[in-house]
Amino acid sequence: MARLAQEYRAREYRAIGLCGLLSLAGYLALAILSFGRALFEGLSSFVLGKSTDTGFYVWSLVWWPHAVAAGINPFITKAVWAPLGFNLSWAAAIPLASFVAYPLTASLGPVASYNLLVLLCPALAAWSAFLLCRYISDSYWPSFLGGYIFGFSPYILYHIAIGHLNLLFVFPIPLAVYLVLLRLDDQIRDTTFSLLLAAVFITQFLLATELFATLVVFGAIGILVFYAFAEHELRERIARVIKPVAISLAFVAVLLAPYFYYMFTSGFPSKPVNSPTAYSVDVLNFFIPSPALLVGANSLLIRVSDTFTQGRKEPTGYLCLPLLIVLIWFGYRRWGDPIGKALVIFVSVICVLSIGPRLHFAGHVGPGMPWKLATHLPLLNSALPSRFMIYPFLALAVVVSLLLSGRDMSTPWKYAATALIVLFLLPDPLSGYWVATNASPEFFTTEVFKQYLIRNETVVVLPYGMTGNSMLWQAESDMYYRMAGGYTSAPPDAFLAWPITNYFLHKDAIPDAEDQLKAFLSTHDVRAVLVTDEAWPLWKPLMSTLATSFQHAGGVYIYRVPAEMLARYRTLTATEMETRLDTARFDALLIAAQQYVANGGEVSKLTPFELQSRRLLPSGWVSDRDIRTGNGLYLGPAANDGMAVGVTGSYEALKPTIERYRGFAREIYFPYPRKLSEPPRGNTFMRLLVMDFSRDGLAKAAQAAKQASAISPVPAK
Repeated sequence: MARLAQEYRAREYRAIGLCGLLSLAGYLALAILSFGRALFEGLSSFVLGKSTDTGFYVWSLVWWPHAVAAGINPFITKAVWAPLGFNLSWAAAIPLASFVAYPLTASLGPVASYNLLVLLCPALAAWSAFLLCRYISDSYWPSFLGGYIFGFSPYILYHIAIGHLNLLFVFPIPLAVYLVLLRLDDQIRDTTFSLLLAAVFITQFLLATELFATLVVFGAIGILVFYAFAEHELRERIARVIKPVAISLAFVAVLLAPYFYYMFTSGFPSKPVNSPTAYSVDVLNFFIPSPALLVGANSLLIRVSDTFTQGRKEPTGYLCLPLLIVLIWFGYRRWGDPIGKALVIFVSVICVLSIGPRLHFAGHVGPGMPWKLATHLPLLNSALPSRFMIYPFLALAVVVSLLLSGRDMSTPWKYAATALIVLFLLPDPLSGYWVATNASPEFFTTEVFKQYLIRNETVVVLPYGMTGNSMLWQAESDMYYRMAGGYTSAPPDAFLAWPITNYFLHKDAIPDAEDQLKAFLSTHDVRAVLVTDEAWPLWKPLMSTLATSFQHAGGVYIYRVPAEMLARYRTLTATEMETRLDTARFDALLIAAQQYVANGGEVSKLTPFELQSRRLLPSGWVSDRDIRTGNGLYLGPAANDGMAVGVTGSYEALKPTIERYRGFAREIYFPYPRKLSEPPRGNTFMRLLVMDFSRDGLAKAAQAAKQASAISPVPAK
């Protein structure tokens, strides 16, 4: 993506040398001072990143070496979501990092190992960008600044803040570009180039498969853009480099065949884990920083950044005013230079694609954008556009290094631009912003668990899934036990089919919770339930139905589950238990809605929360005030003074409810808002059923529900 060596005065690059090593040391010192000051109290006292995602990466650092040492297939883990297990090939499982960091993990522990890797990532990213910029500009300090722009970019800062270790491994991206430039300048032969580029691709794949995919896609876009604007000689060189690039990708396919085997035999993900629209760059974010930066860490700008489409999830689009001015000035001065023009257009194209499927401005949705076309393609429909921003920052690093090393700006303006760029990209100086206290119970950190658990037995740990740190705790136990749960992005459908799983995750009470729990424990061969002190007040009433006695040690309550208690639940299936739940909840909504109307309630104000506040639904069923609640209830006004009642469920489990009330409903929608056709089309797993009733139809349906249901409209005290 750059001119020939003679066009940019880039000379044959020497060995890394002392200056390169000093640059790496400087970037590492900056990373420690910016993000790691709290770790001086102890490498395991805190965790860099404030989300439950960190637990999965800590877990991954332990899993891969553990599986290989134990002779277990590392791609299929039974340590989580037991006994079903989970295919890690589609997860961000960082296998290469786990093996490289194994000496640290074994000696210092997985949390310390994770923290050290997080601190190393921005330094490596900055250093690799420095190597690229210095090759192009042949100027040290502009290249050092270019490395800083890439390695400490808003993309990197925010992924440090939320603990996405895999997305911090971006150092192979500049190295791939660097290798392409070496080949374009005939510094290396085709064979050497293909082998080295394959090594870079494999490294990126085994650290972050998502980044590997976008590297290939945006690398191709970069080649097309630079080919379109290059002069004839450079076009010929770019064309000649395509074949060895393709050969390197063929090497990747062959060498990673086992990994691809497990990816493709498990099938493509049926739907994106996260919404591309929700993880797209709000246009305002290009100009307004997030709290991860010093200039964005004030109450006024935080209120503005909270309006972004992606809110506080991944606002990584901030380009900062000095960088924008530099880009505009560079474009103005170099527009007649084909490569200068290509750099500016490449930045513009990727920024447009990062906006995602639809235009968003301060949270308001606008028209469709180019990336909307990609959402209809397999694999690309799972890419999250806000993560594309790492590529514009690399191009901007090159632009800055070229501009500051050339004669386009006077020396005073170069100093001013450098100072302003650094100022506007400084991280939030508060160390507490970057870390969360490692509050792991002593039960897991001091091997107390060995006194109460049998190796490889299956347990349930509460808090559950994404609501707790069960993955981190299992890693600290060195995979001593298995979990009928975990956090590997979204739970497997086979677990979501069990109503108790949603109770664990959302904490909204469900009818018949005792039997739901016991059926789940029996089917998953669970022998113990572990409840932390923090979660104890919430789960104590339900856990007390398992046994009359329990043990407490190291900040954890241990319930041993008698096998004879669960024997009669052994034959119950998830569909049967979901049918019970769906029927009970729909009947309860019908009865409560009818009583609400009979008592003179306004239909316009009808919601599940309103019924709960009037004690017409059991306490704890609903925690949000919307017509459609987060735990799968639907209740609100419908056309012509009617009422719409609904629950989320699978079609097989909802069929008895549909058949029972079909004759009373004006219209049936499933999956909502599509009118029901029998059998329904598309994915029918955990979709919303809504029935539209007139007042008379609601009264008749409620009467039928009272006759068929054991649930009282007023909960027992």
